[in-house]
Amino acid sequence: YWRDWSSDVCSSDLVQFMPVNEFEGNNSWGYNPDFYFAVDKYYGPANDFKKFIDLCHSKGIAVIMDIALNHSFGLSPQVQMYFDSTNNRPSASSPWFNPVAKHGFGVGYDYNHESLATRYFTSRVLEHWLLNYKIDGFRFDLSKGFTQTQTCDNTGNNCSIGTWSAYDASRVAIWKRYYDTMMLKSPGSYPILEHFADNSEEIDLSNYGFLLWGNMNNNYAQASMGYNSSCDLSYGIHANRGWSNPHLVTYMESHDEERINYKNINFGNSFSGYNIKDTNTAPKRMELAHTFLLMIPGPKMIWQFGELAYDSSINFCQNGTTSSNCRTDMKPLKWSYFNDPERRNLYNTIGRLNNLRNNPDFATLFTTGFITYDLGGLVKWLKVSDGTVSIVVMGNFDVATQNVNVTFPISGTYFNYLSGGSIFATGSNQTFSLAPGEYRVYTNQFVALPVSILSFTGKQNAGINELHWTVNSESEVLNYQLERSIDGFSFQAVANYTPNMSAIYNHTDDVRLYRIPTFYYRVRINEKSGGYRYSNIIKLDVNSTQQTEVQVIPNPVQDNMQIKLESTQAEEVTMELRNSNG
Repeated sequence: YWRDWSSDVCSSDLVQFMPVNEFEGNNSWGYNPDFYFAVDKYYGPANDFKKFIDLCHSKGIAVIMDIALNHSFGLSPQVQMYFDSTNNRPSASSPWFNPVAKHGFGVGYDYNHESLATRYFTSRVLEHWLLNYKIDGFRFDLSKGFTQTQTCDNTGNNCSIGTWSAYDASRVAIWKRYYDTMMLKSPGSYPILEHFADNSEEIDLSNYGFLLWGNMNNNYAQASMGYNSSCDLSYGIHANRGWSNPHLVTYMESHDEERINYKNINFGNSFSGYNIKDTNTAPKRMELAHTFLLMIPGPKMIWQFGELAYDSSINFCQNGTTSSNCRTDMKPLKWSYFNDPERRNLYNTIGRLNNLRNNPDFATLFTTGFITYDLGGLVKWLKVSDGTVSIVVMGNFDVATQNVNVTFPISGTYFNYLSGGSIFATGSNQTFSLAPGEYRVYTNQFVALPVSILSFTGKQNAGINELHWTVNSESEVLNYQLERSIDGFSFQAVANYTPNMSAIYNHTDDVRLYRIPTFYYRVRINEKSGGYRYSNIIKLDVNSTQQTEVQVIPNPVQDNMQIKLESTQAEEVTMELRNSNG
């Protein structure tokens, strides 16, 4: 599934895929690999994946490939060529594998990364994807396992996780060799480690050039749910860990972690009419959490659909139940969330914060700025400044109104970046009252918000389609282009509007002479900077009483097909797929 995120308000500059190289089975995240030089059969032909990477690059988006080189599984020819069938494990003569894992959390069969054969193989794998597919880097799964230091007994059991996590000079040397290989084959490529080792080891690796994952799921979840325990966000700051470089990739959701909005809706706190479990309130809590995540310096990762407050559990089963046995099952693709007002507000907020991170006047704050903060309780603030430009963030994660006391780093006028208006900072301590869930981002220089569609609606009236849209800001808009389609895929412009500074637009499209039952519309916003973005797509039926529509494209079907199912009401639908023989 691909959307042109580069032309949207929530655009990012890097996309990371879970493992796409050949793995066992289909219903998998890909961490059970067996072949390393081929795209898995479930993801389609190699050339299609290359086209996708080229498309990302054409939009200025780097592509990171998650890869599991700590271990391999039983269908791997490397495993099978040197296999001890008596003990059901690789033989001691294997040039690549340990007979039993040297460390905890072992899955599959453990690679020996001190072996010259394994080093050569791993280097070839990295070279293959970097050069033949133009991958921009890797996220290395279970990177702490790249060691021959034995922290389990001789059977691979009774492992000491603490000893395994301690500083390991041999593991650091292994990783520095692989880093050098990546820089030799593709200078500037991204090496990202899922390491979770002792901080001294992570400092050593970050100084060498590695990026490292920083899991803050529990802390952000506790804060978002409104609970004071374990809600400190400060360990997501690289400087708080004693790191010299902003190489900490902080995240609050990943493939391994429960979705925070699921926790909000099921376990959120409440007080005096304010209830985090409310489905309108829960996405607003995600706005609050993302504001602090994205305003803290350093790179950040957002898990898929997190920008739309995804609320199906990580353990969601395809039959609608929840079970840990379903963790790797396919999850519902809730594209409809894009049209939900509260979730769209979250999406727009994330986009605006990302735009502030990329603003030329403020961008260096997120790599070299000086940060001070109080992130321990439910009332939080942080300040980032370089002595000239400053950002001040404050937020109330409590379920009751609270005061926050902040001294702005530089006195003068500060602008409320997200909501508009301004205040005067005295340079002394000032008190602000924040409602539950309220947050503010202040900048000491005015920054225009990127335009976004607040709503785009339409209705059919006797053969005339009436369209209406509103926007939040127009200072950076060149013009609006209304586009129409008869199939929902191919659009043509039907009208152009220059900004009228009212932020409200109406258009009537007379389609009485067309013998077409259905029309689709969207608005393209062309910006003065040369960029553009699209609204949601709306569908209007002409004199149709049909409640449910199913389209199969193409029809008849030979190899691949697309099924479009649309309904004007919530209902259960059963579909059967039959061949020409019934």
